[in-house]
Amino acid sequence: MIKLSILLTLIPFLLLAEQPQTEEVPLTEKEWMAKFEKEIDRRTGEIALLNGKVKLNVPNEFYYLDAEDTKRVLEEAWGNPPSKSSLLGMLFPLKHSPLDLDAWGVTIDYSDDGYVNDAGESELDYGKIFKTMKKEAKKSNKARKKKGYGKIQLLGWAEPPIYDNAGKKLYWGNYKKLERTGENILDYNLRILGKEGYLIMNFVASIDQLNQVKEARPTILEMANFSEGNTYAEHKPGIDKTAEYNVSGLVAGKVVEKSGILIKLLLLIKKFWVVPAIALTVVITKAMKRAKNA
Repeated sequence: MIKLSILLTLIPFLLLAEQPQTEEVPLTEKEWMAKFEKEIDRRTGEIALLNGKVKLNVPNEFYYLDAEDTKRVLEEAWGNPPSKSSLLGMLFPLKHSPLDLDAWGVTIDYSDDGYVNDAGESELDYGKIFKTMKKEAKKSNKARKKKGYGKIQLLGWAEPPIYDNAGKKLYWGNYKKLERTGENILDYNLRILGKEGYLIMNFVASIDQLNQVKEARPTILEMANFSEGNTYAEHKPGIDKTAEYNVSGLVAGKVVEKSGILIKLLLLIKKFWVVPAIALTVVITKAMKRAKNA
C-alpha cells in the first residue's frame, strides 16, 4: 500500500514530464524595440554624477541615460561584447532613439588622473600637438599589433584643439583610418577640467555627422560642470592630486583613456545592427537571454 500511495503521488509529475516542453518564442524586431524603448529611462533637468562632484543640466532637446541604461545600449542594442564599463552615462538628442540607424550620442566618463596644469596654454600649438599625437599613435599601434588588433592611422584634424581658459573646457576632433576595413572614422572629444581630475565626453558619431556634432558641441559643453568644492579654481597644490601632463599632453594622448578604443569604434559596430531577419532573431534572442541572466 505504501508503494501504491507513492506511485499515485508521483503520477501528476510523471504526466507533466511527458508533456512536450514549449520553446520560448523570440520577440520580433518590432516587439523587442518597443520593449527596449519602454524600459530605458530618459532623463532631463539637473542630474548629479559622481556623488555630486559633477552636475549635468540637460535641456529638453536632449536626454540622459544612466550607466545601467548606457550599458544596455552599448551591448544589447549596438552589439558590443559585455564589459565592465566605467561610463557614467550617455547623452542623446531628443530627436533620436539609440535604436535609430542615424542616431548619435555622447559618452560620459571621468579620469581621476588629477589636476591638469594649463599654465601658458590659452593658445595651443596645433602642429606640435599633432606631431606628438603621431608618435603616440605609433606606440599604440605596436601595442595593438601584439594583441592581434589592426592599426589605427591618424589622418588629421576634424577640428583643431580649442581651450576655453575661462570655463576650463577643451575640445578637438580627429579623422582616423582603420587598417582592417580601410574605413575612416570620426574621433571627437570634449574635456572639462576639475580640481582633481576631468570629465571625458566623446561623441559617438560618423564623419558625415560632423556638422551636427559641431552644432551640438556648445550645448553639450554647457551642460556639464563641476560642483562647488570640485572646480578647477579650487585646486590645492600639494594637497590635491596633480596629473603628470598638461593640457597639450591631454590632447596629444599622453594618457591611457579609461573608455578605451572600443567606445571610439562603437558606431562601426552599431551600423551593422540591422541584419537579415534570421540573424536578427538570433541577436535578439541572445540579447534577451543576457538580460534575463543579468
